[in-house]
Amino acid sequence: LDRFIGRPHRPLLRELMLALAATGLEGPRITRWFYRVRNLEFFRGTRQAGGRPRPRPLRVLCYHAIADLRGARVIEPYGVPPSEFRRQLRFLSRHFRFISPEEFTRYLQGGGIPSRAVLLTFDDCFRDLAAEALQLLREFRVRALAFAVSAKVGGNYDWDERLGAPLLPLVSHADLLAAVRPGRQDRST
Repeated sequence: LDRFIGRPHRPLLRELMLALAATGLEGPRITRWFYRVRNLEFFRGTRQAGGRPRPRPLRVLCYHAIADLRGARVIEPYGVPPSEFRRQLRFLSRHFRFISPEEFTRYLQGGGIPSRAVLLTFDDCFRDLAAEALQLLREFRVRALAFAVSAKVGGNYDWDERLGAPLLPLVSHADLLAAVRPGRQDRST
């Protein structure tokens, strides 16, 4: 059905599904057609990219704030409350295999990775990375990559302030050192 009817009418079906989504209509038939059109788009992109991805794809999950940011303009969608983060780590540890930064480096160099591999990353390095996330990462024995804004270490997240985002504290140098030295707790963090 998809090959002989869906593909030729894919652009029309895509526009129809986008229009239906914009209206907010829901239902089992609409959901079923949404996923059918989504699959058509996915496989079109896959064909255009040269075929299916590697047999063992790597899932990279990017976190920002491990905090409840409800009501925080602009950055609300980037916050995951600690209890939700714990739930996500529990689920991931049951169904996936966390890889380390070293395994990720080998993957980038053409090496293999385990099936169902997942890498956790943290962008911006908000203070809650040290205050909340690090303890949970250690509890679940997860190593992650953190991307700190070097010029702002110990300062505040202020680059979206003009858009109405709140000022949030970023990790300090001591926080970063404590994160890379397992077992050592810096009393200043």
